[in-house]
Amino acid sequence: LPRALCNIKIWTVAGDLVAQIDHDGRAGDGQAEWNLISRNGQEVVSGIYLFTVDSDLGRQVGRFVVVR
Repeated sequence: LPRALCNIKIWTVAGDLVAQIDHDGRAGDGQAEWNLISRNGQEVVSGIYLFTVDSDLGRQVGRFVVVR
């Protein structure tokens, strides 16, 4: 993650917004925690998820897998 204030959004491959995390990356550790709970309060299921990270430095996109 960038060394900046950023907004992380996590999406399903179908395009549904799962979670949104405001992250202060100025400490420079490059990591953010997520409790694997959706914005609806439900545990996320195994699968592929997409993410966007927006900050003053630009936008990053990627994907990751949750295995339960």
